[in-house]
Amino acid sequence: MLMTLAVFTFASCDDPNYINGNAEEGQLKMSTLGIDVDASENIVTKASIDVSGFTVRILDAKSGLLKNSWTFSQMPEVITLPVGEYTAEVYSAPVQEAAFDAPYYYAKQNFTIAKNKVTELNPVTCTLENVRVSVVYSEALKNVMSDDVKVTVEVAEKNSLDFGANETRSGYFRYYETNTTLVASFSGTVDGVFIQEEHKIMTDVAPRKHFIITFSYKENPNPSDESGSLTGANFTIDATVTVVNETRDIDIDDEIIDPFDFLTTSVSSVSMPCAASTKDVTVKSSSAWTVESSDESWLTITNITSEGFTINAAANEAATSRTANVKVTMGNLSKTIKVTQAEYSDVKPAPSFQSDNIDLDNYNDASEFGVGKKSAIANISAPNGIKSMFVNINSEKLTSEILEGVGLGTQFDLATGKAPDGTDFTEGLVGLGFPVANGGTMTINGTVYNYAAVVNQTTVVFDITAFMDLLGVYGAGKHDFEITVTDNAGLVSKATIKFETK
Repeated sequence: MLMTLAVFTFASCDDPNYINGNAEEGQLKMSTLGIDVDASENIVTKASIDVSGFTVRILDAKSGLLKNSWTFSQMPEVITLPVGEYTAEVYSAPVQEAAFDAPYYYAKQNFTIAKNKVTELNPVTCTLENVRVSVVYSEALKNVMSDDVKVTVEVAEKNSLDFGANETRSGYFRYYETNTTLVASFSGTVDGVFIQEEHKIMTDVAPRKHFIITFSYKENPNPSDESGSLTGANFTIDATVTVVNETRDIDIDDEIIDPFDFLTTSVSSVSMPCAASTKDVTVKSSSAWTVESSDESWLTITNITSEGFTINAAANEAATSRTANVKVTMGNLSKTIKVTQAEYSDVKPAPSFQSDNIDLDNYNDASEFGVGKKSAIANISAPNGIKSMFVNINSEKLTSEILEGVGLGTQFDLATGKAPDGTDFTEGLVGLGFPVANGGTMTINGTVYNYAAVVNQTTVVFDITAFMDLLGVYGAGKHDFEITVTDNAGLVSKATIKFETK
């Protein structure tokens, strides 16, 4: 997001820090690139993993051709590049098909070089991009198994490693999107009996998963006991697989819930006026989902796409309010949105404010909000339709000069996109994801933006998540976003969304 804000900053004027300017070239500041590593189980920084030998590459974004490459420790502070679109890649080492103790960490970011401008690279977080597997033999099994015992783990029907009786290292396998199978085959002598049998463990392996396959030994009280997977005359060997961050062991034949599955909805509750009304809901998920209403007699779902849906409430003509639920389901995960509709009234209420994450009465810790964290979103309801939505930014750190750098000012009306003095901030507002005026489409620096409407809308999403990372850049301070909404009936409501950086 900071890079997006930076694009607006750099596009506003020639950069005074640019040296030896050329109409067809710009500069890339490499020294701002920092590398952290997400090792799946926990976040570790440069102090824990040596990133000095990581490779940094610059590629042409369209052709994929390599422009420059260095190790992180030998990377120059500034380079000059022709005007164009580029990708910066960072990785720990060339990915191997299958190897012990060979994690492959990777990250990338896109950037634009403009003529006579200096573009800064942002810090990146490299994530594990291969599949990690560990094999564990229980103490009871170790006591009776011979040195010829091994487990052969094969991923994607092509890459395999043998985990011997004394192997304690983790194996790292290259991930293939077109084949996500993992097969573990146990063989060797146990209690004097040679056993060899194949065990299919997983069919949905993915990067950043750590599969811990544990083989255990159990003596059979009855030789005819068939509870195990591998059986000798008087014993059974059971295998379980644990996925890191799971809360339970999972049997071989169990369906594994991916710890990296996620399902979120943009709202958890919706308040509707008595008149017929709608509410758009955004869904983010790791796979396909379904949605249903608990009472379709008045609450229906339409416009279902992979990114969300619309809740539709019929007019309520009763003297009492009513409530129903909308349930979004993805596999074993589900989210329930409570929908409440007001009782019938001839008088439409004034605009109101509601938020799932923001405390609308007190200061919020800005470090908890931002891209990848909590969303800084306030939902505004105006049953009479919005006429004006005036925003006043009163911040100890976001000065008018800083806001000008991203195409904004301290005051603007989202119903017009303009400041009180007539300055048009529409481009800056659209670029930062705000709804403006009657909505529409706008092309900014070659990118097409679709933006929502404000005028005459009964519901509007005020999203300032993009500001959260920017607030942290300038140190400790308090930041007030004062919103005044006037509806078409002349009713006025105010709210102040308050954040504090420490």
